[in-house]
Amino acid sequence: MWYTKVVYQSNSIGLTWQSDSCKKRRWITDPNTLFIKMAQWIGGYQGNTHYTRLEDAEQALREAVNAHHNANDGNLSATGTAVVQFAERVVFAREHLLRARLSISTHVTTEEALAMRERELATLRRKLEAVVSGGRKAVLSEFGVPELDRS
Repeated sequence: MWYTKVVYQSNSIGLTWQSDSCKKRRWITDPNTLFIKMAQWIGGYQGNTHYTRLEDAEQALREAVNAHHNANDGNLSATGTAVVQFAERVVFAREHLLRARLSISTHVTTEEALAMRERELATLRRKLEAVVSGGRKAVLSEFGVPELDRS
């Protein structure tokens, strides 16, 4: 199903779509329904999250480290460069995951709820600071190749 036309009126939106050679039109007047319909996007709800991005980056780094350990002398510089690039991706993914979790944790409805989450927020801030300060060097050490950090 794909939408072909959106018509705005004072308190409603008209959507026209085609599906299986059938053209339909519907007026949405309930604001909650309108929000749900407009919050969907192509590629959404497919499991691509900050966490899966981090898992993919860490798996790629593990494979690159294995390739680097198994490489002969002629390929060491190429595999080393790939390991460093994957380490930078891991740092990027970890930072974005923690920033997203911090952002979600601070959006609460009351001050009491925010006060109850202050311990969680402090932990997330410490983790974010550790990721930012450690950077690529800490990730390379974690994955067993600290000698590749040339910064």
